Amino acid sequence: MFAGLAIALTFYFGQNLAADFARSDLLAPALEVTYPADLINSYEDAVRSNDFDRVILGDTSVAELSIYLPVYQFLSPAAHYSHPAGLYGERVAFLQALSRAENPAWFAAALMNNRYSHIDELILVPAEGGYRLGYRPDQFPYSTTTENIFFPSNLFGGAYFASSPLEGYILLSPQYNNNPLAGIDVDLEHIEPSTQFEEIGDADDMLEFLERFGKYLDFGGAQKLKERLNDLIG
Repeated sequence: MFAGLAIALTFYFGQNLAADFARSDLLAPALEVTYPADLINSYEDAVRSNDFDRVILGDTSVAELSIYLPVYQFLSPAAHYSHPAGLYGERVAFLQALSRAENPAWFAAALMNNRYSHIDELILVPAEGGYRLGYRPDQFPYSTTTENIFFPSNLFGGAYFASSPLEGYILLSPQYNNNPLAGIDVDLEHIEPSTQFEEIGDADDMLEFLERFGKYLDFGGAQKLKERLNDLIG
């Protein structure tokens, strides 16, 4: 008797669940999704590399690249897809700080030496005066909506990035051979207020750079350098 009741209830609720799913507002868009041939082909043409174990900092709308190609996203297309160990919130804060960088050298230095992941390409949406990066933060219990980080075009000046056209986007490749921090010798004993840190600037500039970006960097000796500069200047 109980077994029959259980079967009847399962059948009843199963039918209702299936009917609710069929009426879902998400079903029709899901069935209309097609292979993004233009995006895939234009990305492969722009990168022209057999090494597709790459990391992309891309707008949430290019998330499909990671479905069809062995590439990774620096920032998950939505917070819900990110494991807590991925530090989604910290990465967003880092990108927001990047968008306010003082100049191209500071922008490139922080991006190329970030502590989260090597970035092979940025795929951004052209906008007036620069480029935008869409992302979908956690807004539980409400539905998530896309927010944007805007990067002024002047941050991509100098020889720090190579650009390529991409269908509906721009692809920017960091030129790591021009890493602004690569040639800096952190010799604490010989640092003076007049010391120049190449493209970053003088000691005042370096201190401000470290105060704004230091916690996001994988740059040996950054904390000791900051302390030394604080002793000299602060």
